[in-house]
Amino acid sequence: MVVVVPGSAPAQTSPGSAAAEHRRIVEFWTDANRASATPLDVVRPGGPNANAKPGGGGGGGGTVTGATWTGGGQVVNTTGKLFFTENGARYTCSGSAVSAGSVNVVLTAGHCVHGGGLGQSFVTNWVFYPGYGLNPSNPPYGGFTATDLFATTLWATSPTGSGWDDDAGFAVVSNGAGGSLSTVLGPLPSVTFEARSEATVQTAFGYPASKKYNSGNVLTYCAGTTKLTYDSSDTYGMSCDMTGGSSGGPWFTAFDGISGTITSLNSYGYASLRNVMFGPIFGSGEQSAHSAASLGDCTPSATCVDYAD
Repeated sequence: MVVVVPGSAPAQTSPGSAAAEHRRIVEFWTDANRASATPLDVVRPGGPNANAKPGGGGGGGGTVTGATWTGGGQVVNTTGKLFFTENGARYTCSGSAVSAGSVNVVLTAGHCVHGGGLGQSFVTNWVFYPGYGLNPSNPPYGGFTATDLFATTLWATSPTGSGWDDDAGFAVVSNGAGGSLSTVLGPLPSVTFEARSEATVQTAFGYPASKKYNSGNVLTYCAGTTKLTYDSSDTYGMSCDMTGGSSGGPWFTAFDGISGTITSLNSYGYASLRNVMFGPIFGSGEQSAHSAASLGDCTPSATCVDYAD
């Protein structure tokens, strides 16, 4: 596991035209560079009491603490792996294409788009490969690069390391050819910002980089009942053994084996608490960031960056 200590990123530079920037980023992420990217894993100090873990009950009731997803469905296409650079280092996370009107938008963790906190910066060279596990050596839908990145206000502007309640981010993306995510992938999942229920059954997806899951090359899932504010943060907790690289992967409610509604994402864990994943409870902070991304462009501020102009 990698303990993430947010640091400042290099100053942003003018990328030139959007098409040229897309080509540059795609060419940057060679097979070798993707293979060398560090799975971004947030391990927080401390942690809640290990008794009465969420999703318990001895594995009954459909609880899955980690397994390769073999059920097919749209989630295979819309969930993907993403790569970016921060402070000159290469990293990888997970994410999901999401419904956002006519704009191409990808959901991921806040720490997969921004260093987190006052004085920190947005990451660079950001690219999303939907359906990555279908053919990791040659991603079937190509790369969608970020023209704009958005973080929640809490994640981007609160004191460093304190924004975990809203650890979410969005990217407006392009494949360089004007293709829409829905045209390329099919129907996209929606995101809800009102779910807040104890014992909600949720299904989480991602690309954890452990050897158990083919070093991040297969789509992995967990499923079970979630527990609210298990660690006294405004988050969900779920029994799940996914590790680094799964950050930003979507959590669905009412998942029917094909699709569902996204209500959270893989965010962080604790060194003292094995096999429990935490995710933000989506509310007004995530809704504001999603609404801003759905407009398709960013007026640069503390909560978003524009790479296309």
